[in-house]
Amino acid sequence: MKLAKETTLKKPIVVMKSGSTKSAMQAARSHTGALAGSDEVYSAAFKQAGVIRAETEDEVADVLTGLVKQPLPKATG
Repeated sequence: MKLAKETTLKKPIVVMKSGSTKSAMQAARSHTGALAGSDEVYSAAFKQAGVIRAETEDEVADVLTGLVKQPLPKATG
């Protein structure tokens, strides 16, 4: 979390986390055990850290395309 917060101040992080539906979470748990967790917890952590969450591969592509086409922000401070 700390590293993600520090990184997103300078560079966006885009994440596509699988297992957001109930059936997908159950399938993920059967394969990864304790690594799969509540989707709400992940969403909250991503939001707090400034991480951009994408739900599908198409959405990842759209977000990345949008980020690439934006001008760099002016430095503040």
